[in-house]
Amino acid sequence: MFLLTVVLASLAISVGAPAVSMDRPSAVCADQSFDGQSFAVYVLSIGRGVPEETYETYQSVKSQLQQMRDQKLVSLLLESRIGIEGERRLCVAFTDATVARNTWIDVCETLLDVPLINLEIEECKQD
Repeated sequence: MFLLTVVLASLAISVGAPAVSMDRPSAVCADQSFDGQSFAVYVLSIGRGVPEETYETYQSVKSQLQQMRDQKLVSLLLESRIGIEGERRLCVAFTDATVARNTWIDVCETLLDVPLINLEIEECKQD
């Protein structure tokens, strides 16, 4: 697999196309601009409910954030239903910007190849 990647990258360079990225997930997530103290995770569907893999990943992220709330690292954790097929929004605000940034990277890495789940930088507002 590595040899194939190297050959493809060399071929792309030789024909002037962009090279194949060999970044690790942590590099991809760390490169994203995040300088706030809150973000939201969105779970979506496409007419057949939330896929099982997506729901399980969401539950795992939610559990991690609940544990952080119990440790007083999270100041606000709000879950909202946003659709009729199980779609959800989970917004989290942190007490510390460094913890927020590190958690953003961890959650980003967790969500990378999971369908119908998004990570957005936004403020959490309590209704």
